[in-house]
Amino acid sequence: MTAVINSGNVYTCPNGETASITYQDILALEHSVDASYRLNGSWMFSDKMLKVIKGLVDENGRPLWLPALTGSFQKVATVGNGPMTPTIMGRPFLVNNDLAVPAASAYTMLFGDF
Repeated sequence: MTAVINSGNVYTCPNGETASITYQDILALEHSVDASYRLNGSWMFSDKMLKVIKGLVDENGRPLWLPALTGSFQKVATVGNGPMTPTIMGRPFLVNNDLAVPAASAYTMLFGDF
């Protein structure tokens, strides 16, 4: 965790923003990582941050998180004949409740080739 924080590839909620994140924040975090390390990149955050991400909506109030009708939010969902891993922006994620929950100045979300 220390090396990741030192690299700057973490999302820190700004002061006064205790439990929110925007699509632009997620995009900025992904692109803060060198392109060669994004190839196999994945997300890591707590379950509380996953809930915040699932609650993101566009300017018309429509959810940005739209799971497939044949999938689920669980890691072992099956689509067709094989397993499907849920993704955010096409990249897999890992829920790690050892990471901080969304709070001002907390390290709440990681991205990289772990």
